[in-house]
Amino acid sequence: MACHQGHRSDHQALLTSESPLLCFTCHDRGTYADTLKPHMPSESGMCLTCHASHKSEQAKLLNENEANLCFSCHRQTRGEMGLFSQHRPFAQGNCSACHAPHGGPYDGLLVDTAADGTMCFRCHSDLEPLKSGPNAHMPFADGDCLLCHGPHGTDQAVLVKGAPGSVCMDCHGNVEADRGTFRYVH
Repeated sequence: MACHQGHRSDHQALLTSESPLLCFTCHDRGTYADTLKPHMPSESGMCLTCHASHKSEQAKLLNENEANLCFSCHRQTRGEMGLFSQHRPFAQGNCSACHAPHGGPYDGLLVDTAADGTMCFRCHSDLEPLKSGPNAHMPFADGDCLLCHGPHGTDQAVLVKGAPGSVCMDCHGNVEADRGTFRYVH
């Protein structure tokens, strides 16, 4: 009776109100309404796009498993599932390990900032102390993990974005021509 009227309603299926207002009678909208980067289905009040109203075999009343649900819109990302090297949460279909499904303050709906490595160091905390070492590679020291590594999957080991050496050349260019412009030269 919290969701449906017993005899008559101005809403479909004898609902007490329309979705998402009905959903927000129990679920706190404030958590998602004030995010800077809302996820479109959540922002548009399309709760039932992802969630079942009565029961589901999936946690959080999802209509299907998390990865398939995300990939139903994010088709290009699904293609990264077949790549040689995959980020463990991505390979396990655990999108919400890194992304906030309803929205969040960071680009890509990340649950934390990626700008300084904070997002990556949530799981890779063993690497964080190394970034302040005297010989730390500049992108790593700055926490710019995604400069060299793909967040979901790549065709190279350890999620490196390109063939060995090619990723280096994106920043370092032609080492022979640029000799002397870097602090450390082989």
